[in-house]
Amino acid sequence: MVGSMIKRLVLLVFVGFLVSAPATARSGALKMSNHERSVRQAVSMLGTDTWAQVIRIKNRRPGGAYRREVWASVFEFNDILWFYTPAEGTQSLSLYRGKTEEDKANLLPLLQAVHSGFVGFDVPQQPDSKNEGNSYPKLDNGCFVESLHALGTLVAAGEFVTDARLLLYYSEDRGRVVGHTGLYASTAGGQLFWDPEHPEDWRRITIETEGKAMSVARKVAVARMRSGLKSARWLPVDRIGSRRSELLAAVSPGPAESAAMEGR
Repeated sequence: MVGSMIKRLVLLVFVGFLVSAPATARSGALKMSNHERSVRQAVSMLGTDTWAQVIRIKNRRPGGAYRREVWASVFEFNDILWFYTPAEGTQSLSLYRGKTEEDKANLLPLLQAVHSGFVGFDVPQQPDSKNEGNSYPKLDNGCFVESLHALGTLVAAGEFVTDARLLLYYSEDRGRVVGHTGLYASTAGGQLFWDPEHPEDWRRITIETEGKAMSVARKVAVARMRSGLKSARWLPVDRIGSRRSELLAAVSPGPAESAAMEGR
């Protein structure tokens, strides 16, 4: 519902910090850092039907996951904006559904709600080279983005999808709560589940129409998270990019719900 309040959805990743490769010059061009490469890849994976933008943030209080210069991608999904960084994964940025145009025009306050040290950002020029096809290297802490990309690939291949949802589930590991995202899709050929950690495997599963997220998570959770599994929730996909997909004929958006997600 336009203007309905949604809770901030956080995907925090307890995986330490990535170290960018040393900058080198090749053919007179500066080599991208690992973080810049990851956020540009995320934008490419989301596809041309999704509004997405690479930003470079100035951080006056570096520390923890955020360096003095933070590379991130901002993208639109389910009528809100989302924020991806390679160090922390994906979290929601918007406070209200249906206000993405206003949020795009006034992005800094939303970024400062993520980290108060963010004082400004710019939109760097996009590189000329683009990925051809659907083959990408593993995205750093990108299970959320990778799951959306998998759905886009499924639809582009002509699969008739009648229901699509992200499964967000959480596990406790040595006192830390970590999380992961996978994709459920109901198709003409049956019910499928896809996990970013096993990208070649579209797993056939059977669940009730209103299947409880926790019961599904118990079936599909990756091995490293299975023993400490604590909670799970569905995030229905009601839009792909900026246009409603005719193939997602039976998706019910449902109310926005909290998805505090630590890790992947």
